[in-house]
Amino acid sequence: MNQKYYDHMSIEKNPSFKVTLNLILDEHGLKAEVNMTDIGYDSFDAELRSITLLPYFGAAGLDSEGYILIPDGSGAIIGLNNNKEIFGPITIPIYGGHELDLTSRSTTIKQPVAIPAFGIAYDEKAYTAIITSGDAVASITAGLPGNNTSYGYVCAKFNYNDYYMFENPMNLSSNPQVGRNPYKGKVSVTYMFLGKNKANYSGMAEKARDFYEKTGVLKERTKKVQAPLNLEIPGAVPVTKRFLGITYNGYDSLTTFNDARKIIDTLYDAGIGDMNIRLTGWTEGGILQRYPANLKPIGSLGGRGSFDSLVKRIKELELDLYLDVRLTKVYCGITTALFKSVRDIKGSPWAVRSYSYVTQAADNSKPAAYLLRPDVWEDELIDIQRKIAKLGVNNISLADHGYTLYPDYRKNGYNRQDTLNMASNSLDGISDSITGLMGQYGNIMIVDSFDIITDIPLYDSDYIVSTEDVPFLQMVLRGYVDYYGTPVNKNDDRIKHVLRSVEYGATGIKYQLTNADNTRVWELEQNEFRNTLYKDYIGEISHYYELIKDFSRMTSGQRIIEHKKEMDNVYSTLYESSG
Repeated sequence: MNQKYYDHMSIEKNPSFKVTLNLILDEHGLKAEVNMTDIGYDSFDAELRSITLLPYFGAAGLDSEGYILIPDGSGAIIGLNNNKEIFGPITIPIYGGHELDLTSRSTTIKQPVAIPAFGIAYDEKAYTAIITSGDAVASITAGLPGNNTSYGYVCAKFNYNDYYMFENPMNLSSNPQVGRNPYKGKVSVTYMFLGKNKANYSGMAEKARDFYEKTGVLKERTKKVQAPLNLEIPGAVPVTKRFLGITYNGYDSLTTFNDARKIIDTLYDAGIGDMNIRLTGWTEGGILQRYPANLKPIGSLGGRGSFDSLVKRIKELELDLYLDVRLTKVYCGITTALFKSVRDIKGSPWAVRSYSYVTQAADNSKPAAYLLRPDVWEDELIDIQRKIAKLGVNNISLADHGYTLYPDYRKNGYNRQDTLNMASNSLDGISDSITGLMGQYGNIMIVDSFDIITDIPLYDSDYIVSTEDVPFLQMVLRGYVDYYGTPVNKNDDRIKHVLRSVEYGATGIKYQLTNADNTRVWELEQNEFRNTLYKDYIGEISHYYELIKDFSRMTSGQRIIEHKKEMDNVYSTLYESSG
């Protein structure tokens, strides 16, 4: 479109939309539903991007006393009178994968959002809302009265289609681009109302838990009790090496298989007799795992012989070993990516690079990962099970599988809701040969498929409008799956992190250990593995292990029925058997 035409162009009529809102009373409460397929609009005047459902339903007035609950990380409450009215509303997308678009990244560290629920409580009344359809294309918006509105509100917004603005190289104009696979299913939110005695975040969590129980999302746990210690051991790091002027790709080790065995033996001899072990970076690609064509132990870590000795020793100690395999972000050549990866909005294989907090853009000095097509997950997982079984191991760690969701912009591709459905279907194909499955973050829609969830958020993202974090996610999940927080040794305040793990009902604590000191890690340019040298933490782990093992045993399988603040920095957690 030339500038002359653009200057004289005008749109004479306003965009118009036709939306049918269905309000349904069912056994759970009030369900508000819109079928995206039935939305009518003139695409010449506007391109439908999203729809916000009942934005002011149950909104609080200027003088109301109470708070808004959002599922940010573990859960966060926003006080209605917290003197932060000057700040605008916040929007948090459900589940992970949004961070793959580096144009929307910031230096703020965001916590995972693993449950599509929210609520509001004020003046001795409250409701819990569950996004029951379209959760993977949804986000939650919350705002305080006094900033462009007289109400404190929280609501769900659903993306009909993705929308991007591309700038030309000289940055003179921007061109909009929409995705090829809009979401055309139903979107719905079920509102469940609470009485005076339950009008708090504990009551909201109870309502959400009951809903997920009745709808079959959460099922009674029949699996064994997990250990008080979750141990993650990273293996190899891919590096570029040189020999006689020839450059080639190779590996350096953070932890060899013999090192891993020594770490486990040292912990066991220190009295830590109950742990589960997640081994990462053990196969082709190391910590930057290659496309899982062959799952063979890396030779530079000791090869098959040392690996078999490690597996044998772990079995002798009656511990559980989980081999980490990735099915989302994988490293492969461009030829494989052309056939096996999803397409980005431009139609190219979707490459994902590390984010540089210095340049605030993609770090092109690091290798790119590609996003594996979700329609191959099920077949790949079947193949992975077969290969893992041949190694004498019957437990798998699937990292962020089912949490990191993304669309495929190829023609007849997928939106994020399709991706979530395919993640769930792929987990249904787990065979009896696999007795244990470990995941991350705790996407509630597939959490029942896992025995263990690691890296579950124990905090919120500390948005400026938030008042404090609460264990909303944990109060819903506790008793149905065993979970651990992020590694204790990766937190600035380790004592606080251990206490938070206990307060939030974690099965135990997690540590990430290697045989590499900080100098070695710096040489390998792997700063994420700083402060992981196992020798520095044996005494600390033993101390914390003794503190929490009895708690872990006594509360195993029990739900959290109440959490409350007694005074500043003092909280109480009530379990089923402690009433």
